[in-house]
Amino acid sequence: MQEIRGRGFKGYRMLGWRAVTRSELVPHGWTPQYPKREDGNPRSGYCWAKPPFCDWCIFERLPEMNKDYGPYRFSLLFVGGDGVATFQALYLGNQAAPRGVAIIQDGYGFGFNWTSFRDRRRIFARSVMESPYGQPLVLLVGGWSSMNHYKEPVWPEYVADVICFEKTRGGGYVVWRR
Repeated sequence: MQEIRGRGFKGYRMLGWRAVTRSELVPHGWTPQYPKREDGNPRSGYCWAKPPFCDWCIFERLPEMNKDYGPYRFSLLFVGGDGVATFQALYLGNQAAPRGVAIIQDGYGFGFNWTSFRDRRRIFARSVMESPYGQPLVLLVGGWSSMNHYKEPVWPEYVADVICFEKTRGGGYVVWRR
């Protein structure tokens, strides 16, 4: 948050910022879907994990930037917390489905994430794809190993169409349509 408040986004200024409470994010609470043994151990990283937080920022395009630069205003909800619990709370807890999901540098293996977000059999993919509220229209996969997923998507439901593929220095990203 210090980085976002300090530097912000190129071409934008921050209009406002505030912390968001858990009860604001999920006013009616939610019942988590608990991991199976093969999902991994969510307690494996607790020794170094920071307390969860959520901050909300609103940005406005600078007057010298034209309308083609980007939206006039945008809102950013910055959540620092476990990815599986955050997804379940925000979407399942509010009986909603995202239009898209991005898996970028999910940190499984040497990155200390306790489960693989890319593995369709694991809890994150199950939470997303087996939701009674719908599934995302697009899946973006990015990071160092994204180049491996250009021909074969990480989740089999997203084989119909590659919307875009971009190779970047040290990695890239691919966007799949369901």
